[in-house]
Amino acid sequence: MAASRNFLALNDPDPKNMTVIEHLEELRKRLFVCIIVTTVAAVVGLFFYGPIFDLIIGPLKSVHNLAFPGDLTFNTITGALFLRIKLALIPAAIISVPVWLYEFWMYVAPAFEIETRRYVVPFVGLGLVLFLLGAGVGYLLFPRYFGFMVGLGGPHFLYISDSAGYLGQFAILLLVFGSVFELPVVLVLLSRVGIVSSALLRRHRKVSIFIALFAGMIITPGADPVTPTIVAVLLILLYEVSIILIRLGHR
Repeated sequence: MAASRNFLALNDPDPKNMTVIEHLEELRKRLFVCIIVTTVAAVVGLFFYGPIFDLIIGPLKSVHNLAFPGDLTFNTITGALFLRIKLALIPAAIISVPVWLYEFWMYVAPAFEIETRRYVVPFVGLGLVLFLLGAGVGYLLFPRYFGFMVGLGGPHFLYISDSAGYLGQFAILLLVFGSVFELPVVLVLLSRVGIVSSALLRRHRKVSIFIALFAGMIITPGADPVTPTIVAVLLILLYEVSIILIRLGHR
């Protein structure tokens, strides 16, 4: 029972009684745990270089007719080493999302009421599912995004698939989509502290639709109207899900 209460941060001290140094020390401990978990996951990922490479190179192959070897290039002696490290870090970052969410919650939980702290498990679970869902959508849409960006050069330019540039864009897009899909978690959390309510979100529904359409065009620029529309629809659905969850929480 005591362990369960500690897991839910039910016994943590009131942050009003903590000094600035104690807050920073607590933050340091939380970040240290997250970094250690991510590092261990990355080390494990080094042993699965082949399958990870095939998975990440998939969108590139769908746009260009490529076959290993020579799919990605590097121009430094240490390029191959850093390529392996980056390939291990991308799945490690995704795998460690639950730890980051949990440690973040444990850091801010003492500022909430005891009853609110009991939401740690659904908070982390919902956050993980939405992040993975968003990253999956980003992975599926990456070929369209990649093809459009490369196509801007026209027929007079040749795209050389540099490993650093490709992996950077790949990771950023997955991170963006994963983060965007955290919208319900953020809004529900804000509702618990009284910043937003379901009534407020309903009043601004038209504005949210406009923002979703604009965000869709920014996140996935492209000549076709389909991809930005898909992103906008997903954002609108997430907004509506947020309203439902907040109403279930009587806010």
